[in-house]
Amino acid sequence: MIQEVLKRAGFSEFKKIYLDKDYILNVQYISPEGEIKIIQPSALSESERVTVALVLMLALNKVYRENIHYIVIDNMYEYFDEYRTEEILKVLQEYAKREKVTIILTKTSYESKELTITTL
Repeated sequence: MIQEVLKRAGFSEFKKIYLDKDYILNVQYISPEGEIKIIQPSALSESERVTVALVLMLALNKVYRENIHYIVIDNMYEYFDEYRTEEILKVLQEYAKREKVTIILTKTSYESKELTITTL
């Protein structure tokens, strides 16, 4: 599931997301030169960080789904281009259907001061 989300969001160079022995979140990735590198999320772009957060939310939901029947995702749209937004929405729709979980997405339009809430 994690690799599928990363690939469909356009981050297939990310190979592993994990906590080290000091409970620090790390992202292992393949650099353009082909080297395996490890970085913390603070070194990632906003869209990469949001994607890592989405992956972690889905993974936690999968582990605790007996107790957690919904996921709330606030304003993720502002960090993705149109292609990534569409791919992430497809992944979330598929996940919601497969795992029988409700996903609530919010989107705020600052220009029109509107709040949109979508349920998958």
